[in-house]
Amino acid sequence: MADYIGALVGSIIGGIVANSYGYSYSFLVAVFAASIAFVLTFFLKEKKVTVKRETYDIKKIVKEQVTDKNLWLLSLLAIIALMASFGMRVTFTPLVARDLGADAIALSWLSNTFLIAGGIAAALCGGFFYKKLGLVNTALAGAFLQCVVAILTPFVPNLPLLFCLQALSGIAFALNFTVLMSLSIMDIPEHKQSTRMGFFQSVFSFGMFFGPVLMGILTEAFSRSFSFIIIGILSAISGILIKLFIKTKANESFPDVRDQVS
Repeated sequence: MADYIGALVGSIIGGIVANSYGYSYSFLVAVFAASIAFVLTFFLKEKKVTVKRETYDIKKIVKEQVTDKNLWLLSLLAIIALMASFGMRVTFTPLVARDLGADAIALSWLSNTFLIAGGIAAALCGGFFYKKLGLVNTALAGAFLQCVVAILTPFVPNLPLLFCLQALSGIAFALNFTVLMSLSIMDIPEHKQSTRMGFFQSVFSFGMFFGPVLMGILTEAFSRSFSFIIIGILSAISGILIKLFIKTKANESFPDVRDQVS
């Protein structure tokens, strides 16, 4: 939740500054925040804890994770989820909003709508969505909801409807991505989880780069609407892959999974 709150506060302050003084001054908000973070690092104190360490074969653990087909599949699905999020929310959805007359404040709240809805959905995953839908079906619902949002976004006629779609997009991303994060370490011994999560994060980060790049290429070659539709199709494909290839025992072992992600 901390990352959602930080992004929300930064977006609000940045929007106010941009609306009052111009877009160039909004970058000073990031500079100021980074400066505060830098100063606060000097107040961090490392707490030394003496624990009994067991010896593990690190090379063997790394090899196990790199050759795990399920981990590669989960990473691919996470890449698609991030491509949809960064390709739309961060880059091209604001362009749609500008065409509909959005000012700096509206643009900042467009992003905030995604963050607020996504943060609430992520918080409800363990106690509500997993229990009602099951783990895999929660991710499936998120993937297909993202598909619908992506296809509808370029054709939205006004800002209120665009804000509604952005809220749904935040919910969709939270449902999908939270489940993928949970599945990536499900039934994995504790001493292997950090290596596995590190690999998972390093791979899915490609989605942050390729999402905007792919949509930019498709927009230049065809149209903005076509790029949104392709992202929507990719989201739907990821939902199908989740249903087909992720082990269905995840739903059956919900109580154990809930303990890991709550």
